[in-house]
Amino acid sequence: MDEKTEELIALIAKEHGVVLDATDPILVVPTMLRFMLDESREKQQELLDELKSELQSSLMQWDFTAKDKADRILNAALKANREAMEQVLKSAASQTTDLVRQAVTDELNKCRAESRNAKRLVIWNVFASVITLTAAAVAFVTTFWN
Repeated sequence: MDEKTEELIALIAKEHGVVLDATDPILVVPTMLRFMLDESREKQQELLDELKSELQSSLMQWDFTAKDKADRILNAALKANREAMEQVLKSAASQTTDLVRQAVTDELNKCRAESRNAKRLVIWNVFASVITLTAAAVAFVTTFWN
């Protein structure tokens, strides 16, 4: 007889005043209950292990799905950022080109204006030289021909 059965017989004797011995047929009930409880515990443990396995599998699938979604979101964000950066760079390059073109055009206009002024000055200098040469020729002729 096992320890649990002895404890049960002692408990029944103490609480109900009935003394049972190990061969009493009523002791079949606790034995059956213990057997069914052990069977139930084994089945529940199997079900628990199966549930645990399914949960781990689901968790791994969720983890994979979450990583896949995170990768797709990050890739989309990276692509959007790259496109935005390219747009900003194109805009900046266009603005820089416009600024350089305007600066070059302004400098060319200044050079053309200075060139026109220099051309006028050269024309005036030539005109003055012609007048001076004419005056010198007139002075030479009047001095040496008379």
